Amino acid sequence: MTIILSKLLFIFLGCKKPAQLLSLLVYVAAEIGAQQFIEIIFTSSARRVVHNAYKCNLTLPETIARDHGYIETANYLADVTKR
Repeated sequence: MTIILSKLLFIFLGCKKPAQLLSLLVYVAAEIGAQQFIEIIFTSSARRVVHNAYKCNLTLPETIARDHGYIETANYLADVTKR
C-alpha cells in the first residue's frame, strides 16, 4: 500500500495537466487491478481525453494490467478503447 501511495503522490506532484494526471492514474489503476476506478474514468466525459493522453505510448495500460495478472481489467481496457 505504501508503494501505491508514493506513486500517487509522485503523480500528483509531477502533473500539470488534468488529462495527463488522469492518464497516469489509469496506469496505476491497471497495475493494481482497480477496474472499478478505470470504469468510472471510461464511462465519464473524460474518456476520450484520457485515451488520447496515452494512446501513443509504447506501453499501454492494458499491457500493464495483463503483466500484473489482471486479465479481466486488461480485456476491459482493450475493449473500451477499441484498438
